[in-house]
Amino acid sequence: MVDSLAANAQNAPFPKGKLVVLKYDMEFRITYANEACAEFLGTTREALIGTSMKDIAHPDVPQELLADVRGTTAAGRPWLGLSKLKHRSGGVAWSSALTIPIRKDGRNIGFMSLRSPVSAERVRTEEALYDAMRRKKSRYRSLDMPVRKAVSSASLLGLLGLFGGAMSAAVAYAGFATGLSSTAGQVMTLAGVTGLIAVPTLLGALWRRCVTEPASTLQAFERIAEGDLTSMLPVGRSDEMGRLMESLMYMQGRLKVMLDEIRLAATLTDAENAALLDQVASLQRAAQAQRDHILSVSAATEQNSAAVSEVASGARSSAEAAGNALSLVARGRDHLNQTVSAAERTVLAVEGANQTMKVLGESIQSIGTISAEIREISDQTNLLALNAAIEAARAGEVGRGFAVVADEVRKLAERTAHCTGNIAAMVGDIRRVADNVAGNMQQAVAQVGTASNSAGDSLTVIEHIEQGSGQVAKLAGHIADASTEHSTASEQIARDMEKISGLVEHSVASIEAVDRATDAVKAHIGNMRQLVGFFRVVA
Repeated sequence: MVDSLAANAQNAPFPKGKLVVLKYDMEFRITYANEACAEFLGTTREALIGTSMKDIAHPDVPQELLADVRGTTAAGRPWLGLSKLKHRSGGVAWSSALTIPIRKDGRNIGFMSLRSPVSAERVRTEEALYDAMRRKKSRYRSLDMPVRKAVSSASLLGLLGLFGGAMSAAVAYAGFATGLSSTAGQVMTLAGVTGLIAVPTLLGALWRRCVTEPASTLQAFERIAEGDLTSMLPVGRSDEMGRLMESLMYMQGRLKVMLDEIRLAATLTDAENAALLDQVASLQRAAQAQRDHILSVSAATEQNSAAVSEVASGARSSAEAAGNALSLVARGRDHLNQTVSAAERTVLAVEGANQTMKVLGESIQSIGTISAEIREISDQTNLLALNAAIEAARAGEVGRGFAVVADEVRKLAERTAHCTGNIAAMVGDIRRVADNVAGNMQQAVAQVGTASNSAGDSLTVIEHIEQGSGQVAKLAGHIADASTEHSTASEQIARDMEKISGLVEHSVASIEAVDRATDAVKAHIGNMRQLVGFFRVVA
């Protein structure tokens, strides 16, 4: 079944230009996985958290390999080798894994695995090793074991060679001195030759240990100094230099992870900064539009205030005209009272009828004049009421009550015009009566009675006109007061609009300051990217 899985699984591509990072606790449960790791395994970071190393390992991986990873890292040493993980789609995720301990205060607190791409040739070699291990024809060994074994074997062989050479020389010298048999001399000579043959091997091991390895170590240091953190450090030695290389490898791994996280944070911050710039631009456009609307409303409010002031002035003029009309009506009432008194006196003294009729004629003339003036005032009041209704319609909801008042004023003006028409007709009748009195004094008493009755009716009409004129004056006063209050409110609105406009200007300035600050953040992000770009963390 394992062979079937290995044959059918497809290799998942390694994220290009990215570093795959996994962190484990002491039980090798995942505590951290970066976005590149989630992409590599076809899953999410949240789904990986809490998963054990065995759960994400491919079933084809020998348990001996997993045990070696645990044992090597638990001993505080780095583990380097190929890793075969399960992809969510059922495929295989191959990578080169460097697993190092995470240390704090001199003890392990977890493990960190850094993964990089691996060639197809190395994958085939590893698959062959897995197959041999399944068939019990091979066993897994840590990568640093052959190095230590080779050095130890070479050292031992060299020491044996030196010892054999020394023994051979000593025995040969003793043989010559004591006269040993030729056979014994040959044996000792052969041992000496064998020892001498081992000397180059020892010299090669010493050359590699004293010259080649320090040179490669120096090259690795130089690459790290240049910001290249992708170079593989020579590890595997168990002496102080080996521990130094392992510690440097820990630092190299931590730096790679830290720089990758800084790069990711810079990318995310740059994206958030771009979104913030878009929002700031939108706020700037909205604030500008709001400022334009406020200016338009302020201008319209000022125009409305001027119009309301004109209406208030017109209403005051109407109130004054209504007051004048009321005075004229009062005077007309007085004249009619005088006419009634004259008519009564005419009944008592016919002799004074002619003079009385003259007075009556003059009074009638005055009544006609007054009626004409009242009619003119009524027409003006009607015109003012019409203008007031128009202005109320312009004022909208605020002028609705004012429109009702203006309509009532118009109706009163129409009634006044009607009454003055009646008065004019009555004046004509009185004139005709006066002319008839001049021709026939015999009918003076009857005519005077008729005139008295007509005067009484006129007095009643004038009283009605007086009442209507008083109401018109009162309504005009109310209109004037309301217009004044409206004008005051409009002026207050205009002042408030100016304050709001100032606040909007302040908001625009604040938004521009945020925009400048965002540009500064963007520049800082660019500088941080430039600094991080000095280091190379992915091959």
